[in-house]
Amino acid sequence: MAESIPSASTFDALTDDYKPRVLIDNIFTGSPTWNYIKQNMFPLSGRTWQPLIEYAGLTGEWYERADKVEDEDALVGDIATRASYVLRMFRQQVLLAAPDVDMQGTESLIDLMKAYVRNASESIRSQMTTSLFTTVAKGFDGLDKMCDNVINADYGGLNPDADSLPTWVAHVMEGEADNGNAFGVAVSPWIENIARMRRAIIETCGQGTSPDICVVQSDYYDKLAAYVGENQYLIAKAANASNQVVKWGFDALFCNDMPIVSERACPGAPWVAGQATRALAKGYQAFLVNFDHCKLGFNSKRAFKWDPGGWVRPRNFDGYENWLYVWANLGTDMRRAQGRIFNVDIAQESGYTYGTVDIPGA
Repeated sequence: MAESIPSASTFDALTDDYKPRVLIDNIFTGSPTWNYIKQNMFPLSGRTWQPLIEYAGLTGEWYERADKVEDEDALVGDIATRASYVLRMFRQQVLLAAPDVDMQGTESLIDLMKAYVRNASESIRSQMTTSLFTTVAKGFDGLDKMCDNVINADYGGLNPDADSLPTWVAHVMEGEADNGNAFGVAVSPWIENIARMRRAIIETCGQGTSPDICVVQSDYYDKLAAYVGENQYLIAKAANASNQVVKWGFDALFCNDMPIVSERACPGAPWVAGQATRALAKGYQAFLVNFDHCKLGFNSKRAFKWDPGGWVRPRNFDGYENWLYVWANLGTDMRRAQGRIFNVDIAQESGYTYGTVDIPGA
């Protein structure tokens, strides 16, 4: 039941006890992706978080009785380096009109503060979702950076090529060459291609590294759902009734035990054949995310809190103003535990083929 605010309430009485303790809940709801992120976030006292990155390939040796160690002074496979994710700063204004607060009379508003803060937090989620999938200026180092295999680009302050870290890339499937066109063949919108990507990640990274979730754009999801069929969908959903996504009340397809979910902000565009780069070839995408190795670090002093200065009376508006802040960034300590599929042609109706997974370090 809604909480009534007495008509005699002063502004201080309206706001004194109200804390944005529901802010995190309001932001991190609405999609399975955000729910998973909510479960995998941790507070920081500084402005960066720096997970240690290990070398992928330790070099041992076969030996026989009485053999000596060949290079006893070498230290190979120790902690290689550390990634660095600088917290990104975001703020959302909350502005209350003075008549809503000071002149309610007998027509007192219900849940005034909750309504305003809920509206502000929904705006935050909408804007942060864009940065989550497609990194914007000053925004998160989003999933589009984490789930990629461009070897000459920095991510987390590390360059896979320049820093000799060939496994500091994600598993990737993309369009393939055909008749002289670098991206002449699209990736088929086939659930088996998602299964192939999932299996490749597990085989590379070991037991327990299955992606928690596969996120696709809504139209791509509809294509997969039509391919699966209603009966298989219902059987798989019943078989995975204990899965978090099902318990949260979201629709999901299942690739073995991995839920495939839709997110409107996930990148997707019609496939363009015969292009020189995967970016020009476009198509729809899928993100396979392992949240054991994907975290949201946030500053515990300023993130998800009101401005420390409190509510103020703005000079150009008859009301009250405050700000909600998010200081955070997304990152990983094992990039190869993530996967991404590019260049999916959801208009393809027949002739589905397996795509090729680019394996980190292979």
